[in-house]
Amino acid sequence: VFRRAPVHELTTDEVHALCVRYGQVAAWAREAGYDGIQLASSNAKLIDQFVSPFWNRRTDEFGGSPDGRARLLEVIRRRIGERAGWDFTCTVKVPVGEKAPPFAPRTTWDEGLRLAQRCEEWGYDSVTPVEVSVFPDTTLSRGGIPASIWRNRAIAERFRTAAPRAFERRVIEAGYVAGGVTSPFRPVWNRSRFQAVKRLVAIPVLAVGGIRTAAEVNDIVDSGDADLVGMGRPFYAEADLAAHKRALAAGPAALRKKSPADELPGVWDLIAQAVEAAQ
Repeated sequence: VFRRAPVHELTTDEVHALCVRYGQVAAWAREAGYDGIQLASSNAKLIDQFVSPFWNRRTDEFGGSPDGRARLLEVIRRRIGERAGWDFTCTVKVPVGEKAPPFAPRTTWDEGLRLAQRCEEWGYDSVTPVEVSVFPDTTLSRGGIPASIWRNRAIAERFRTAAPRAFERRVIEAGYVAGGVTSPFRPVWNRSRFQAVKRLVAIPVLAVGGIRTAAEVNDIVDSGDADLVGMGRPFYAEADLAAHKRALAAGPAALRKKSPADELPGVWDLIAQAVEAAQ
C-alpha cells in the first residue's frame, strides 16, 4: 500500500520553507485568539518522521545524528517566535522510546530524554513525553481494535479505496488486531516517560495517555510527576467532563447543574443519584 504512494523528498530549502510556514500558521492562530499551540511531533506524523532514524535517512543538516534529525524542531521554534512572538505559548510532544521492527533503527529512550532537554533549550514552553510506533497498529490508542473499519460503512469504503487489494487490507487489519492485543489498556501508560522528563527539565511537563479519573489526575500533580495533565477521549463521551469532575466535591446537587447544551438525562444524573443513595 505505502510503496505505491507518491513520495517527494523535501529539499533543504523546502524544509526551511516548511518551518517558515509553521511560524505563519502560529501567527494566524494568535490573531484568531488562541492562547498557544502544540506541535504533534509524535504518532508517525511529519515532525516525528524527521526525528526518527527509522524514517529519516537524510544527509543534510536535518538528518544524521539525533541533534541533526531534531533540528527541524529547533528551526520551527525559531520561526514561530519570530512571527507569532516569543511570548506566544508553544508546546511540543516528545517521543521517548519508539516501537519498531527488531534490529531496525528507532528513537531510543535516552534520545527522547535528550530531545526534551533540547526543546527546553530551544525555547519551548512545555513538553509532553509520549510513546511512539512506526507500525499501523493500536499501540498509541491502547487496547482498542477499531471495529469501525468493518462496521462503519463510510470508513470501510475509504479503507477499501486506500487499500484496494484484499491482501493489503488483511495485512493492515492484522496489524490493528495485533496492536490491540499486544498493547492492552493500562491507566497512565506514559507515567515512566513523564516522570523521567520531569526530573531533567525546568519547563512544565504535560502528562497524557490513559488518564481517565480525577484520582489519577490528582495523583500525578500531587506527586510532582508532571505539572499539567491532558485528557482526550473522555471528552468524546462528556464535553463538560472537567466541570463535572470539579463539581464532584460539591455534592449531588452540583452534579445536576447542566450546561445549556445538555437536554437529556445522562451519566452524571445517574452518578448523582448513586451518591445520594450512598449517603
